[in-house]
Amino acid sequence: MDIKIKGITEEIMEIALGRALEARLNILGRMNQIIGQSRTELSANTATMIAIKIGTDKIRDVIGKGGATIRAICEETKASIDIEDDGSIKIFGETKDAAEAARQRIRQHPASCPSKAWQRPRLRAFNHPQALAQ
Repeated sequence: MDIKIKGITEEIMEIALGRALEARLNILGRMNQIIGQSRTELSANTATMIAIKIGTDKIRDVIGKGGATIRAICEETKASIDIEDDGSIKIFGETKDAAEAARQRIRQHPASCPSKAWQRPRLRAFNHPQALAQ
């Protein structure tokens, strides 16, 4: 070990590093006693990030004319929204509720649905003789 300070020997460094390791392990042990396992859910007041994906052809619709739609969502929900060229959307909220509200607003927009589930089903009439026979 390269020690630049005169008077500090290798023995002193070994003792200091040994004590630091012991103190660190003591702190980790006490933390483990209080919090025995990881929490399964974060607090509702914790900053939250949600990732969703939409079709690339729908990005323009979610952003809106001149960014009006996405700006309105950000202002109303107090969330920050990043949209990538591949359709990935990252929603950052100061609270879980803010991020969820922004996700709901985006999902309510028909253009953002990845499938066409938001459209009404089409009824088809088959006038072909073979279709009527089945």
